[in-house]
Amino acid sequence: SKMVHPFAAAANALKKPGDISPIVKTEYGFHVLKLIERKPDTQKSFADVHDELISKLRANFIDTQMNQYSGGLRGNPLQASPDLVASLRTRYMPAGSKPPEQIQPEASDATPTQKPAEISSDVKH
Repeated sequence: SKMVHPFAAAANALKKPGDISPIVKTEYGFHVLKLIERKPDTQKSFADVHDELISKLRANFIDTQMNQYSGGLRGNPLQASPDLVASLRTRYMPAGSKPPEQIQPEASDATPTQKPAEISSDVKH
């Protein structure tokens, strides 16, 4: 399951050590396989997989908890008091800049006073 299907099928088709597969095309390129040795499948002991299993379970638990927490935050409406927003603006907004609600009406009321510049076509190459 860790290999792409054409590669895995060619590997499984090899029966005796020394067998060579035909050319196999996968999304990663072209391959020729040679069977060196075939080992029988074995069941790993719990002691062999204990540390890997713990780390996978820990990572899955952390991902699940983070997704649940952030998903819960996304569902809540944003509530900000006008006084808090105003205090953040005075604290962090650069001097002389205007808040968005003052910029928006000015931009829609503005009328163009200049024509766009003419582009000269007499450029020589």
